[in-house]
Amino acid sequence: MNFVTSSMFGFLAVSTLTVAASGAIVLNDGSTTSNLTLLSSTGTAPSTGTAGTSMSSDGAVITLTSSRDRRTLAYSNTAIASSTYTVSAEAANNNPGTFANRRVGLIGWFNTASLEGIGMYRNQGSGELRLRTLDLDSSNVESVNGLFTTGGSALASDNFHSSLVQSGTTVRYAFDFQAPTASDLTALPTVTSRVVASVTSLDGVTTYGSRTFLTNLAAPADHRVGYFGYLAEDTGALPLGRFDNLSVSENAVVPEPTSLAALGMLGAFALRRRGR
Repeated sequence: MNFVTSSMFGFLAVSTLTVAASGAIVLNDGSTTSNLTLLSSTGTAPSTGTAGTSMSSDGAVITLTSSRDRRTLAYSNTAIASSTYTVSAEAANNNPGTFANRRVGLIGWFNTASLEGIGMYRNQGSGELRLRTLDLDSSNVESVNGLFTTGGSALASDNFHSSLVQSGTTVRYAFDFQAPTASDLTALPTVTSRVVASVTSLDGVTTYGSRTFLTNLAAPADHRVGYFGYLAEDTGALPLGRFDNLSVSENAVVPEPTSLAALGMLGAFALRRRGR
């Protein structure tokens, strides 16, 4: 199935996105980096494609490589059209022997204007699963700002599991962004989303960690999702981990008209709008 991702000069620019058996839309299946944008930050000067930070594909999975203390995103070029959606990705830490602090995970609710989003990752050294507000345009890159318990209290702890599977095991990270309930609005009048974060085995049988929380971070106007990695080691550039199957629920992207006739009609309409 095809989906419209952008338009230019009245013509539709169409890209093909895979529909999984579950009905989810696969934004990146690991086979290419061409539909991803690389962004990294040390907390002082966000930049793209910086030295020591890169992404590559071996035709099956994406590898993110980063130098020390650089938070690295590879986010989808496809904009998200809804504020209620699910997003998931599969990721595994590279097994580095003595280098324990390679963190891999997922980011959603990412605002390309403010460079802020909601992320979660696994710390390879401790096995902890953590929730974070990631602000790449701030010296305080990782925090729990804007994250709250379902009772409306500021989130005191971002750790929602103490020991995950061993390094190198691929797991599925997922966010489910939901509309706030009446009780959520009572607990936190400024709430913008109820969020369920979870980490599971690829077959969905084992849940390693799950947490429901609220956020009052504004829903992004230019809304993206992607892979996340961070190297917290005193060393040179190293591969952080392996990523693939970045997917969103079907309501998250705008469907393309299914017939060539419909495409032709839309193109003709656009030309008439331009006075031709």
